[in-house]
Amino acid sequence: MRNPQESAEVDEIIGRLLKASGKVRRGIGSVRQDVNVSINGGTRVEIKGVAKTGYIHNLTWIEALRQQALLDIKAEIQARGISRKGLVLTNHDLTSALSSTASPTLQEALKSGFVIKCAKLKGFAGLLNHPTQPGLTFASEYAGRIRVIACLDKMPNIFHSDAPDESDLSSEEWAKIKDIAGCKLTDSIIVVWGSEEDVETALEEIKFRTLDAIRGVPNETRQDVKRGGVTDFERILPGPDRMYPDTDLPPLAIREDRLKRIENNLPEKSYDKEKRWRNLGVKDEIIKPLAISDKASVFDRIITGNKVDPNSVGVVLTQTLKSLRRKGFSVEKINDDNLVEMFSLYSEGRFAREALPKILEKLCNSPDNKPVMQILDELNFLPVSEDEAKEFAIEEIEKADSIQFKSDQQRLDYLMGEIMRKLRGRIAGEKARQILRDIIS
Repeated sequence: MRNPQESAEVDEIIGRLLKASGKVRRGIGSVRQDVNVSINGGTRVEIKGVAKTGYIHNLTWIEALRQQALLDIKAEIQARGISRKGLVLTNHDLTSALSSTASPTLQEALKSGFVIKCAKLKGFAGLLNHPTQPGLTFASEYAGRIRVIACLDKMPNIFHSDAPDESDLSSEEWAKIKDIAGCKLTDSIIVVWGSEEDVETALEEIKFRTLDAIRGVPNETRQDVKRGGVTDFERILPGPDRMYPDTDLPPLAIREDRLKRIENNLPEKSYDKEKRWRNLGVKDEIIKPLAISDKASVFDRIITGNKVDPNSVGVVLTQTLKSLRRKGFSVEKINDDNLVEMFSLYSEGRFAREALPKILEKLCNSPDNKPVMQILDELNFLPVSEDEAKEFAIEEIEKADSIQFKSDQQRLDYLMGEIMRKLRGRIAGEKARQILRDIIS
């Protein structure tokens, strides 16, 4: 995939294939993607555990920007004549020098018995301020490594001289630190604090991350932290020497006959199914969610055995059931046989389309999985004849004679509301409206 849009599209195709198989768990987070990103001159960086296709576009886009920023930093380091062999980093203990610091952050560290140290990066002045991701600079690359590897995870975990105003150290304290470290205008300083052991690990990590900066883009695994595409360090990406087979399980041969058996029993491909539905006149906005839903098979059962509008069936299976679930109804109580029976009765004219949501609600609340026909009796949704509907309409028209309406349309709407309040589910709305129009005219 060559750009963020293609990455998201391919992920959606894979997701639709998995969901259409009926063999995977569903819902956000039940399936996660590892997204690998590299640019020309960069290297493979793996973003772990992406929970949603919608996140992939920004993640890949921002990671590409981050890698380009790291390559720009590499070019600047080379222009300054700094090499891996010629790199100069020196560490300095600041604990006693800052014993009376006014910094609330470092005061808290000293009260906990922690030490304060710094690393001087010779020739790196200004580089820590180079933007790498929206709202972040190159300094965040060091902070991320230190957070994970040195276990200094209370943020902020570093101060640096390229952005002194972002720390709570005074200008006098920064001058003292630079004097202790022998810092020139061309150098940068990173200050860390914590237990002696953790700070020593942090200083080592500063060295390793600086060496990586001279190389360019390090191989690493990153995690999505803000859902807007910004990532943070998770771990170094293992190389071939770190990969090994699972030693708890013996090798398992996959035989050719097993593959043939699977191939011969594969379900209809999702895109073939979608094409078939499209030829039946099903709308695209219904096809897309239906193809990946667990109701795809019952949809085919319903439209094959009954004279029903496939779009109406699709709306119930993809939208009405979802709406009921959001309202708190136990939709899982409705099985496929219930749905087939319900649409079979509907196709026979046993009730009007308007009754479908009420029948589904009743099925959700039915403790013993009653037959749909019994539920129709309980709801009194058995259809009315045209003559009965006319009697209802005439009765409502006579009741409304004393009411003043602003327009004929307002009168018609009022009468429709009264009739459907009594006959909803027993007659189609279109039929009731036509009967009403005929009587009035």
